[in-house]
Amino acid sequence: MLAKAISVVAGELNAYLKFHRQFLENRVILSPIVEQDGRLAIREENRIVFTLTDLSEESSLKNHRSGRKAGAENNPPDLHLNAQILVSAYFSSSNYSEALDYLSDTISFFHSKPVFNTRNTPALQIRGIDKLSMELIRLDTNTKNNLWSSMGVKYLPSAMYKMKIVRFQSQKVGDKLPQLSDVPTEIHKE
Repeated sequence: MLAKAISVVAGELNAYLKFHRQFLENRVILSPIVEQDGRLAIREENRIVFTLTDLSEESSLKNHRSGRKAGAENNPPDLHLNAQILVSAYFSSSNYSEALDYLSDTISFFHSKPVFNTRNTPALQIRGIDKLSMELIRLDTNTKNNLWSSMGVKYLPSAMYKMKIVRFQSQKVGDKLPQLSDVPTEIHKE
């Protein structure tokens, strides 16, 4: 569900940048910035990179019962998550001003389209998602420094967004697992 949600938003931004900047290739990717071994994960320069940095539960909707299916009273309530997405401009140092332009275009895009729903983003319906919203998060200098240090990479021009609300529909785990039958009750000793 998370990859689908982030991919739809990244795809919408990519389509906007292609139209606005008049180019053919994809410039928006979903990727970590570094691999687990510390190597750079991004293979091509001049990209806007979406990186999931954190997940949290939307506590204000924790006990909210909307969206529940009839007969699902024994299922746990749906889980509403907020995903923190770091949107970074990975450009060569000779293209620094272009990196800032792409980041500005990205911020403008999310400012003009903060809500993604099935009416304005048909791809969500295919993915089974009703609605997402993007909210710019202000990070103070210390938090930003800690974030980039924990990732083990030098700072890139970036903005942090909270993607609200990714909903995981509740289903009992038992509904997905096959029922056990013909379980032997005797233990054979040799």
